[in-house]
Amino acid sequence: MFGAAAPAQPGLPGLVDPSGLTQDDAVRALSRLAASYNPASADFRFQTLFASVVERPEQRVKPGGGCVVDENRWRAALAAIGGPQNGQKLWPVVANGFRDLTTRSRMQGEADRAAAMSRRAAGEFRSRIAALQRQHTELSHKLLHVLRCVDALESRLALSAGYNAQQSRQQVSELSRQLSRLEEAVAPATAGAGLQQRLEAVAAAARMRAGSTADGGGLSSVRLDERSQAQLFGVLRDHAEAVRQLQAVLKADELDAEVLRRLTAGPGQGGQGGGSGNELMVMMG
Repeated sequence: MFGAAAPAQPGLPGLVDPSGLTQDDAVRALSRLAASYNPASADFRFQTLFASVVERPEQRVKPGGGCVVDENRWRAALAAIGGPQNGQKLWPVVANGFRDLTTRSRMQGEADRAAAMSRRAAGEFRSRIAALQRQHTELSHKLLHVLRCVDALESRLALSAGYNAQQSRQQVSELSRQLSRLEEAVAPATAGAGLQQRLEAVAAAARMRAGSTADGGGLSSVRLDERSQAQLFGVLRDHAEAVRQLQAVLKADELDAEVLRRLTAGPGQGGQGGGSGNELMVMMG
């Protein structure tokens, strides 16, 4: 109705009725409102504590600097995770505002995806390894079967060709004996048995010619004629030549062994890498 008093507007929820407030009360209300939106204030209302796994002990500390955490909330968070020395290495982590919440959500999603990919890769690797092991076993069995077939075919071929293992071994033994006889005949001085037989034959002939067969004296008491002496000297010359050749072979083998030993030891040991190469070239030359 015209001229009537305007009806009173209902107060908005969450706001302080400005009627009856002094200037100081208004300042304090505005300060509390500003503190609730300030991350550096203990009354910040958009602060959340999450439990995260922190591996390094030096990082498990209460946040300081520009981040202020209410002491009661901090103690409650520590009690919820089982104390500072919990076995799961959990620690309260502060998230201020929507930006920190978004960052944490993104990081958690990436960690979940990485764990899922790791589990999937591990499962695929295990299945592939098992398949390769089965394939290896099958191929090994096939190879053994092929080898047995080849062995059987070789045996049949040998039997059809008249091959006999016992006869083959006898032939090898006979050839070895023939080779030994040929070596003794060609180079008797290099064989101890051939030299001993020739010396005994010369000594027996000398004793028979000197008439000292009965007494059986030593070789020093035997008087040899010129022919026997020539034969004995020939035997001794052959023996000396064989000894000289044996010494040359032993010397060459010793040089070869020294070369192999130095090559096996390596050029860098003992600080003599450069000198060893020159010495080996001289020895081999």
